[in-house]
Amino acid sequence: MFRSGQQLGPYPEELLKKLHADGQLQAGDLVWEQASQSWLSLDKVFRPSGLPTTPASASQPTSSPEPVFLQEGVVTVTKSRFVTGSQTFLLSGVTSIRAIEITPSLLGFYLVLLFGLFFVVAAISCLIAKPPAIAPALFDIVVAALVIGMSLLYRRSLKPRYSVILTTAAQEVKALTSRDRGLIERVVDALDKAVIARG
Repeated sequence: MFRSGQQLGPYPEELLKKLHADGQLQAGDLVWEQASQSWLSLDKVFRPSGLPTTPASASQPTSSPEPVFLQEGVVTVTKSRFVTGSQTFLLSGVTSIRAIEITPSLLGFYLVLLFGLFFVVAAISCLIAKPPAIAPALFDIVVAALVIGMSLLYRRSLKPRYSVILTTAAQEVKALTSRDRGLIERVVDALDKAVIARG
């Protein structure tokens, strides 16, 4: 939403409908319409019932909104803000931006693998015993194969996560974390552009 020269939000469509129905939106408010990629006046967006309409033409705000460097899902990067879902970070105090990779812990994998190897040792012990205990050895081999197989599948399922780190003079904040490396790279690129545009 764009009000009095400032971009507010983003707000979900349902909330805008409720605000409109409750009379909390002002006549000069503009709403961003994703389909047309433009700012629209309320009378072009909402019918009297509060339901959206399909706009015929777009209306631009009197003072232009700040540029949007990235808008993807719940992530928005503008010249002065970084919005991730319900969190908004002001970029005015940010001194550095970087991406990090968070490698998952392998402790669980190694513990389960060790448990499987215990059954391998037990199977070998059964086979070298005098006389060899074939039935318990076969049982231990089957259990060892299942446990080791499960540990290998678990290891393959472990994927790294990536985070955007914002640093200010006072602190370092993990602003966004995702398994999508491409998203994190696009966010960092957009944040870099936003900081450069601020001057």
